[in-house]
Amino acid sequence: MNHLVDTRQALATRQWRPHPSTWFVTLRPKAREVHCAPFADRVVHHWLVPRLETAFEPVFIHDSHSNRVGHGVLHAVERLQGHLRRASANGKRPACYLQLDIANFFNTVNRRHLYRMIRHRLRRQAENNRMAWREAEALLWLTGRILAQEPAEAAIYKGVPSRKERVPRHKRLSLVPDGFGLAIGNLPSQLFANIYLNELDQFVKHQLRCRGYVRYVDDLVLVHQHDRQLAQWRTDISAFLDASLGLQLRDAGRIDSVYRGVDFLGYIVRPGYRLVRNRVIQHLDERLYPAGRGLVQVTGSGVTLDLPKAPREALRATLASYLGHGRHAAAWRLFQRVFQRHPWLNLLFTVHDDLRLKPRWQPPAVSGLRGQWRWFIRQWPGALVLVQTGHRFEVYNHQAEDIAQRLHTPLDTVPRRAFASTLSRPLKHLKGLRRHLRRQGVPHLFVAEEGHLPGGLKRRVLRLAWWPWPTPIAPVGQNPRVVTNPCILYAPF
Repeated sequence: MNHLVDTRQALATRQWRPHPSTWFVTLRPKAREVHCAPFADRVVHHWLVPRLETAFEPVFIHDSHSNRVGHGVLHAVERLQGHLRRASANGKRPACYLQLDIANFFNTVNRRHLYRMIRHRLRRQAENNRMAWREAEALLWLTGRILAQEPAEAAIYKGVPSRKERVPRHKRLSLVPDGFGLAIGNLPSQLFANIYLNELDQFVKHQLRCRGYVRYVDDLVLVHQHDRQLAQWRTDISAFLDASLGLQLRDAGRIDSVYRGVDFLGYIVRPGYRLVRNRVIQHLDERLYPAGRGLVQVTGSGVTLDLPKAPREALRATLASYLGHGRHAAAWRLFQRVFQRHPWLNLLFTVHDDLRLKPRWQPPAVSGLRGQWRWFIRQWPGALVLVQTGHRFEVYNHQAEDIAQRLHTPLDTVPRRAFASTLSRPLKHLKGLRRHLRRQGVPHLFVAEEGHLPGGLKRRVLRLAWWPWPTPIAPVGQNPRVVTNPCILYAPF
């Protein structure tokens, strides 16, 4: 809080300057530096960016899609598909596309030129009475302070030291000339990128008069019926970038038929349908293999499922994100094969036809303890269900009678309400009971308490489970099958 008070005072007296950032290296989809401003600076960024967006949104073209409210990846893909359909008359005539990428974009942005762009726009806003002069001057001063800082100066690296060497030299922000480069990872950089490339957008739309144009950050796609027109536009765009923005195209780009598909933002986009890019599925596989080894332990006697909250929720978020991506493409069979390669996922999830994910470790809606117990009984037929209630665990009805007979121990004198019979024991006895059940080959679940549901009922989730071989696994979209080989849970086909 003291840092925020100091920041407010520094802003009020025009003494504020950005602090050195921390940075790390991410390897996916390729090695690159990511910078993170200190918390107090991020607060300033979140104050500045919406006000600059208000000034610039009216001049941005509709088909600039990165980091804008109401746009984004899906909107960009849908707009591109619309352009493909229009150019090809809904698949009835030939059409082509040109895909271009700006070389090393963030590291080659001229910040002085960017500052002049922002100054010109804010001055126009004030002259047209769309913004007070005082506000325009304050926004320009703050923008100038951010752009005047060399992003890599005094930056603190956090991460594995060897990763730094994996970033190509031309991608290292510390090696760019003074006055050039934007830090990937900071909120203003996203808006600054759109401002800097707005001149390119205006050139393509109003000078080249290209109707079928989509841009997402530095990835551009132009669509037309004739490849010769696209080749001419490529030459014009290259000349404009060099002369007006000091940028270069990474290569000659690609001109091809729209029916072969455009590789754009994780999709292969064709006029009539979309596919998920193979690399997206490869990245998912790379994350699922270690996740499976952490949650599913295979021994000669059976399979143990261990579901701590943090890795469980991380897995759900990861899988839901990829399925959400696939939901907007023809991807059902693709994800069906993912579940076939990782059959342990079927122990944790069911997937609807629309690729919505449903966890098997928690009831979606229940009215009480009995409802929770019945859900786990139905979800895992044939397994003994051990339910935590405070500092004890309990077994109910016919399962309680079976365990009492196995352990030669009496049932509880007074069963829990809504159950015919109950067997309860302290939680400290759980480990020994599970060991006994494994020796006897009894599949079982331990359902643990985990906070409360909105109505006040205890939330109960699957925490531990064990099955002997053979283990039943139901692949998504298929009938249940029996897995008899432990290796099938992990090994890629």
